[in-house]
Amino acid sequence: MDDALFVSDAIQSRPVTLADGSVQNFHFRSAPAKLWRRYALADAKSDSDEFDNAAAALISASLCEEDGSPALTAERALTLKPLVSAAILREINALNGAAGKG
Repeated sequence: MDDALFVSDAIQSRPVTLADGSVQNFHFRSAPAKLWRRYALADAKSDSDEFDNAAAALISASLCEEDGSPALTAERALTLKPLVSAAILREINALNGAAGKG
């Protein structure tokens, strides 16, 4: 099968505009389908704990350091400010072709 059908290990540097108008540069990798399904299912339900945990797992799997090492754990992602989390999720969604979610 064509490698383009699979999640890439490539790291992408992207600017993220935060709620206060500041722009920070973050590094991302693509997320696997399993995390997307969990995130989408949790978003469709009205269970905020399940959604928060799925969003944190997606953020921790996608956000990375420049060298590709993890930038934060899912537990740490749960402590992001709400608008920071939303801005990062928007960029992760855009990166993975799911613009409009987050």
